[in-house]
Amino acid sequence: MKKLFKLIITTLIVIFIIYIIILYIKTSSTTTFNITSIPIEKEELVINNYYIYGTHLNIEGNISLNYDNIKSISLSLTSDNSLEVPVIVNDDTITLAEHLNNGLYLDGLPIGNYYLLLKVIDNNNSTKYYKLKNNTKNDNSTYYPISVINNTKIFINSNNAYNTIALNVTKNNDTNIYDITLDAGHGGRDTGACYNKKCESTYTYELAKKTEKLLKDKGLKIKLTREDQLSDDEVLAKYNESGRAVIPKESNSKYLFSFHLNSNVSKEFYGLEVLAPTNIDYTLATLLVDNIKKETNIRISNKNAFKIKEGIYTRTFNESEILLSQQEAIEENANAYNITKSTEYYYMIREPGCSITNAYVDGRNEKDGKNPYYASNIGVESYIIELGYIYNSSDMEIIDNKLDEYSIAITNSILQYLNIK
Repeated sequence: MKKLFKLIITTLIVIFIIYIIILYIKTSSTTTFNITSIPIEKEELVINNYYIYGTHLNIEGNISLNYDNIKSISLSLTSDNSLEVPVIVNDDTITLAEHLNNGLYLDGLPIGNYYLLLKVIDNNNSTKYYKLKNNTKNDNSTYYPISVINNTKIFINSNNAYNTIALNVTKNNDTNIYDITLDAGHGGRDTGACYNKKCESTYTYELAKKTEKLLKDKGLKIKLTREDQLSDDEVLAKYNESGRAVIPKESNSKYLFSFHLNSNVSKEFYGLEVLAPTNIDYTLATLLVDNIKKETNIRISNKNAFKIKEGIYTRTFNESEILLSQQEAIEENANAYNITKSTEYYYMIREPGCSITNAYVDGRNEKDGKNPYYASNIGVESYIIELGYIYNSSDMEIIDNKLDEYSIAITNSILQYLNIK
């Protein structure tokens, strides 16, 4: 009996040791993957810009190659389970995507270390790899995927043993991490537009709360820029800590949706408008327009200024607006902001988008405060939804009676875009 007992104990110990060894091998292969066996060329892809907008990483870099002799070129995420991402070549410039919100989809990356290399196959089927030299001011960046898709944390760095840009994907244990920010436009002393004793701030708050509940029911973590109606003497700051345009970044949100009503006094204007950033893939904006129209029967806006697609509008500063801003700074004895014709006009799109959308509130003018994230290379993809025109009786009849339908349509658009069932 004692011999049998000893045999059982010995067997269990051996099994346990084998288990530990296997676990160690698996862990080692994930965290210390060795790429030294890959032949690396002396030339490097020099990265002049990399950023994350929404849920996608894009890079912009330069390398001199004989492109006439290239069969294929891609970005290789080298690890135990290597991935390859197509790139766009324009002269000597390499990018992952033409649009700000496209590129490498980060939320689907499994836990592990990924070392980024440019993979080039020539016409003779010879393969060469090139490191990515980080020539930006951003040595390190941290991104948090949508929690219900992949509850991980992605650390992007270029200070590693292989001297190339790397992605370290680990389980997320951090707090104060949200997926989406909902902004109930205006609030408190700032009522927004009012007509027939109805004010914009009340509608936007009710819609934000309804949409928050629906999204939370799907497991998404939602942050509101205001949790209540605010008192008559309160008003939310735009910038500084916990300012309306800063909260999306403070909460590590990936998306922002800001709710408003239009207020043109002309009765000729009507309908739904979605204000979006420039130079993006407008799939989500289109979903919002189509679903809201379908659920509420609201007409699509008949406004033509700044329209790029039916119901979708973008706006950047024009020459006269830039000159006006500079003149106002002179009159106020202040420093003029760095505004160009590529700068987003709407602050709730521009400032949460950070450097990617040319945020400029950097604290130089004390009266405005400061967006502490204005220079960040990780931006919140932001949309302003104008439900309709407050001076148009047809629009207001729909808004008065179909706020539930608006919230359902907005929620369904987000879920459809993020592929959440």
